[in-house]
Amino acid sequence: MKRIWIVLGIILGIGIIGLVGYLGFRSSSPKVQVALPVPSTASVTVCNVEQSVTAPGTAVNFRETYVEMPIDGKLTEILARPGDSVKKGQILAKLDSAPQELALATAKRALTELTSPEAIASAELAVTKAQADAINAKIALNNQQYWENDALIQNQYANLVIAKANLDRAQAAYDRANVGDYINNPDEASLYQELYNAQQAYNLAEFYYSVYSQKPTERQLNEAQATLDLANARLANAQNNLKALTGGDVPADASGSALDALAQAKLAVQTAQDHLDATKIIAPFDGIILDSSAETHKSIPAGTSLFLLHDPKNIEIKTTVTEVDFPYVNGGQKVTLYFDALPDVEATGTVSRIVPLRVSGSNSPLYYVYIRLDNIPDHLVDGMTADGAILIAQRQQVLCLPRAVVHASSGNTATVKVWNGLATEPRQITIGLRGDVYLEILSGLKEGEQVVTQ
Repeated sequence: MKRIWIVLGIILGIGIIGLVGYLGFRSSSPKVQVALPVPSTASVTVCNVEQSVTAPGTAVNFRETYVEMPIDGKLTEILARPGDSVKKGQILAKLDSAPQELALATAKRALTELTSPEAIASAELAVTKAQADAINAKIALNNQQYWENDALIQNQYANLVIAKANLDRAQAAYDRANVGDYINNPDEASLYQELYNAQQAYNLAEFYYSVYSQKPTERQLNEAQATLDLANARLANAQNNLKALTGGDVPADASGSALDALAQAKLAVQTAQDHLDATKIIAPFDGIILDSSAETHKSIPAGTSLFLLHDPKNIEIKTTVTEVDFPYVNGGQKVTLYFDALPDVEATGTVSRIVPLRVSGSNSPLYYVYIRLDNIPDHLVDGMTADGAILIAQRQQVLCLPRAVVHASSGNTATVKVWNGLATEPRQITIGLRGDVYLEILSGLKEGEQVVTQ
């Protein structure tokens, strides 16, 4: 009986030890974790963040001109028709040139006469005469300014004394002859002539003595100075005319009738040549003839429009922006453009002009913005529709996320969920530029981190 209790005790002890061991094993074994599903994420990358303004518009041609009849005349030949592509300088039509050829020959002949050897010799003679006149005028002025010349005055007084003595002798001889009211013989006539000549000589001597012995008046000085100025001006004109005829340097302000005549003759030749050149009507630039009213053998007045020339490579885009976007648009900003008619073309350009005036008739406030294209795409013509994106802000090579991933508030911060491979964790980030597609991340994230998109 005692042995049974011993056996039962041993069995019970083994059972307790086994139970304790089992419980100890259960408590020391690792817990099994339940795996979470992997969420949809977007990777934090480095990219260019761009913010743009939408600008729809149309292509407009800004280089279109009418080629006009340059002078009165008749067309003899028409060499361009609507639809023709022409190059700059290409002849579009010709006029009857006979009248212009005659006018040019006449003008050249007139110019030749003014520049002939005879004309040059006459100009040289005119210079010589003008030089002499200027010297004499200078002497006359000096005589007026330096009038008190004792030797000269004494000489003139001596002439006066001699003239007075001659006059007295002639008068005495005439008186002795008792000539009456009429001259009756040759001797009396001779005496009269001697008296007359002596009187004239005395008057002249008295005049010169008076001139050189009296101080000149202000009027006399002014007259002498004016005479000298006029002589010098005529000399300068004569010299300039000679220079013009012989190829010398003529001052820009030179004047004179001879120079004017020469200039008019040269102008007449140039005008006649221009008119002759104008008998060939040429294209002012590369383009396409859109319309023509040219007719041959019909008198057409100058200024009549003959051809409408269109330059397909001078196109700009006339777009509109909304009132909200208008303050952000500035000249020189880059623009990307797309065209409905050219789906495979992506063009670039810059803002060239901004019109700060609301578009009349628009339902919503719109303003015109003109875009200059960097390159004109093939087949782009006037009137085609375009969609522009004006780049108003850009950050290059910055941390970024797709804009749809971040539900940003009105401020510059937001909270996102970051997936670490096992679970998500909230993260506050700072936002920079809000682009059209991406947001600039200033802080809170690192490149390569995965942000939950939902």
